[in-house]
Amino acid sequence: MVYLLLGSFLFIILLLSYKLNKLTDIDNDFIPDELEDLAEEIKKEFIERSEAVEKELSDVKEALKNVKKQSGDVFEAAAGAKRKGRKKNSK
Repeated sequence: MVYLLLGSFLFIILLLSYKLNKLTDIDNDFIPDELEDLAEEIKKEFIERSEAVEKELSDVKEALKNVKKQSGDVFEAAAGAKRKGRKKNSK
């Protein structure tokens, strides 16, 4: 009951906004042009952010490969093996 009243109230506000030219709808699809523009901006921002996340995930993947390669050295060092890494500078 409450949802029906709320929905009808919002619909009346939408119709009044169209009638008073507060909202424009050039293509007559009952979606305000302002809302369509906002949705397009949000879509572009979402795509940009998803591409940035994809790049960061590829960087993390490369870092994890490096950790995987070096994790065996930790177990060998715990067993008493000599260090295989870069030699220390003797200055």
